[in-house]
Amino acid sequence: MPNTLIINPVNPIGHGLTHVFDFKTFTNILLSSMLCVLVYFLVKLIIKRTPQKQMTEKGTTLCYLATAIVFVLLFIVFGWSTELIKGAVFFFILLYASLCDIQTRRVRDMVSVMIFISGFISVSLSEVFTHFIGAFLVGGIMFVCALLSKNRLGGADVKITTACVFVLGMWNGIAGLVIGLILSVIITPIINRKKKLKEMSLPLVPYLSIGFMTMYLIQGGI
Repeated sequence: MPNTLIINPVNPIGHGLTHVFDFKTFTNILLSSMLCVLVYFLVKLIIKRTPQKQMTEKGTTLCYLATAIVFVLLFIVFGWSTELIKGAVFFFILLYASLCDIQTRRVRDMVSVMIFISGFISVSLSEVFTHFIGAFLVGGIMFVCALLSKNRLGGADVKITTACVFVLGMWNGIAGLVIGLILSVIITPIINRKKKLKEMSLPLVPYLSIGFMTMYLIQGGI
C-alpha cells in the first residue's frame, strides 16, 4: 500500500489574529488611551485652577506620578465601573484640595460640598442614611477637637473629613482619618528638621487625602 502524505489544514492567519486581538481588546485599549489623555489634561487643569496657578517642576511631576499610581490601582480594583468613576472624581477633588492647602493653607467650602455630592454615586438609599449618620458623628467630634486645639485643626480639615466620611462610611472614614493623622505625625517632624524650623504650619489635607484615598481602594478589595 503506498504511503499517503497527510497534510493538516492550516487556519487562515486572520482567523488567529481575531482571537488574539478581538474587538473587546481593541475597545479596552482605545478606552484606556482616551482615559490617559483625559487624566493628563484634568491634572493640568487642576494645577492651573489652584491659587498660585502653577507649580514647580518637581511638584508637577509628583502630581502626575501620584495620579498615575492611583488610576492604575483604581482600574485594577474596580475595572470599568461606576466605582472607578466615583474614585476618579473623589481623587481629583482631593488632589485640588491638597494643592490649595499646600499653597495657601486654605480650601474653599465648595470643595467639601463637591466631595459630599460624590458620595451619592453608586450607593443605595440605606447606605446614604448610614453614611450621613457616620459623617454627622465624626464631623461633630472633629469640630469639638478643632475648638479645643486652638486653631491647630482648621475648619477645612473638619469639613473635608466630614465629607470624606460620608463617601466612605463611618468606620472606613475613621480608618482613613487615622492613617492621615499618623502620616502627619511621622512626616511633619522630618520636614521641620530638614528645614531647621522648630515649629511650622504644615497642611493637613494632603495627609488626610492619602488616608481617605487608601481606604477607598481598600474597601474596594485591594
